[in-house]
Amino acid sequence: MRNTIIKAFLILICLHLYAAPVCAQSHDGSFQLAQFDPRPQTLEDQLGLTPKEEQPVEDEDRKVYIAKRYYKDCLDNPTPALPKSAQETLCTCAAHDMQEKMSIKELDGLYTPTPKSGGYREKFLTDVYGNCLKYPMRNFILDDCMSNKTFKREIKNYKAVCECAADTTARYMNQMGPQLMLGALQGDWDHPDPLMLVITKEEFGRVTSGYLKRCMQIHVFGLR
Repeated sequence: MRNTIIKAFLILICLHLYAAPVCAQSHDGSFQLAQFDPRPQTLEDQLGLTPKEEQPVEDEDRKVYIAKRYYKDCLDNPTPALPKSAQETLCTCAAHDMQEKMSIKELDGLYTPTPKSGGYREKFLTDVYGNCLKYPMRNFILDDCMSNKTFKREIKNYKAVCECAADTTARYMNQMGPQLMLGALQGDWDHPDPLMLVITKEEFGRVTSGYLKRCMQIHVFGLR
């Protein structure tokens, strides 16, 4: 009984640490969500001295061109909290889905400002980006959990617990990703790192800590 009480106390400590808000790494004003920001013109650009990059003419070819540009910019401007593999997964998913879910007019509007660009950006961030969060979130939760020294030292079957927490969080994001992104971005659609807005919300911490608690009940105490 004494060991069970001690273990329960340790679990409560772990839950407190795990549910703490994720701290965004600080960045200077140069950090931008590049896939939505028109590239600044140099003096050579303004004078017309820079050779124009040839772009495809056909709509489907232009979609592929824009998706490849997005993918590169997405990798070049990673979310600080994500491991590299998770960032690559997110970028790949979004680059693929933007071609499937958005018209060429909408994709053009992400880079070239128009009166409707705000609506196009909102559609991308919810229907495309938000819908892809289930993939990197599994990696994020698994990496965060597995690197917790208290878990590794004190929690029996910590690997099974972390896998369980990652899987359940991924299923939650599969259902709620677009809605969470929409809620997080209300009034802040120009935030340079929208994913950080989601994972630093108290609601995200409550949900993930709840999943972790349930996974501990299953894999540590054998409660089904």
